[in-house]
Amino acid sequence: MGVPVVLQIILPVGTYFALSAESPSYSFAAQTVFLAPTGACWLAAVLCGLTCLRLARRSGADGQRTTAWTFGVLGLCVAGLEGLMLLVPFLYS
Repeated sequence: MGVPVVLQIILPVGTYFALSAESPSYSFAAQTVFLAPTGACWLAAVLCGLTCLRLARRSGADGQRTTAWTFGVLGLCVAGLEGLMLLVPFLYS
C-alpha cells in the first residue's frame, strides 16, 4: 500500500530537492525525503507479511488460512518493491 504513496508524492518531492540541491542541507533533506518514508513502508510490509505467514501456519485458523497466505505473500512482494525503491538512490549516486 505504501508504494503508490512513495511513487506519487514522496519521489517527486525528493527529486525536486535532489535536483535543486545547492547546499549540503538541501542534499540531506532530499535523501531524508527519499529514504525515511520508503524505509518505514518497507519495515511495515516486512512485519505484516511475516506476521500473516506466521498466522497462516497455525492449524486453528478456521478458513482464514488462504487469506493469511495471500496477504503474507502480498506484504513480502510490497517489501520487495520498497526495497528496490531504497536501492535506487544508491545505484545512481
